[in-house]
Amino acid sequence: MTDLSKLKILLVEDSPVSQRVVVRQLKSLGCEPDVAANGQEALALLAQTHYTVVLLDCQMPILDGYATVQEIRSLQGQNQQTVVIAMTANDFEGEQEKCLNAGMNDFLNKPFSEAELIEKLRRWSQALVSEAIAPNPEPTVETTGVVTPELAVKVGLDLDRFQRITRGNGAFQQQVLQLFLQDTRKNLTLVKTALLSQDLTTLEHKAHQIKGASANVGIKVVQILAELMERQIQQGSLEEVALGVTQIEQALADIDSLIAA
Repeated sequence: MTDLSKLKILLVEDSPVSQRVVVRQLKSLGCEPDVAANGQEALALLAQTHYTVVLLDCQMPILDGYATVQEIRSLQGQNQQTVVIAMTANDFEGEQEKCLNAGMNDFLNKPFSEAELIEKLRRWSQALVSEAIAPNPEPTVETTGVVTPELAVKVGLDLDRFQRITRGNGAFQQQVLQLFLQDTRKNLTLVKTALLSQDLTTLEHKAHQIKGASANVGIKVVQILAELMERQIQQGSLEEVALGVTQIEQALADIDSLIAA
């Protein structure tokens, strides 16, 4: 049976939190992915290395996923077609069609499970084209770690999702939560600055990034607030966005108390 660990994978994702989660999923399959933070970095890596699969976030700064895949297809031509799988937290109608029309082979909606990731790798990898590998079931995890069900309810955490992506590893749970706090607070600072200058492009991107990272980790309260913030920015309701920033900051303070407990 073909070994998934033989795949050469490039993960293109600008959120450090989402990077950490997906890299962890891939490593649990025996893969050692390379990571790029935006499309420009991805193209530089693709110029040096042939990848079996590119996992490509759609919303990124500098060069987004749609423009990146068009560059990949243009540079490679018809005889060298890397499999490109889109990753997006958008659930808008037509998003999958938009990805496919841009030149991507398939679509993963964030947050995705390890089984969903395996199924995509099995389906599209040229290395596995002669053998069908059934998706593995979701890994069994121990209900251990730093988060109890009571605390999960308090901070709005999807405990099942969180246990699965961390496999009940308390040290990794601490790392993920701390990285999430650090990254989200940095993005909220940028949101506040963008509010002052009414920079809608930055506002929408940062709200989307917060939404994607919180969905990946399973922090539902922040995910819902960030989704609302994204819609408010699109509608131009910037006063309500400022309120959303305050609400997310309070949610982060609750998570902080969880880590300290």
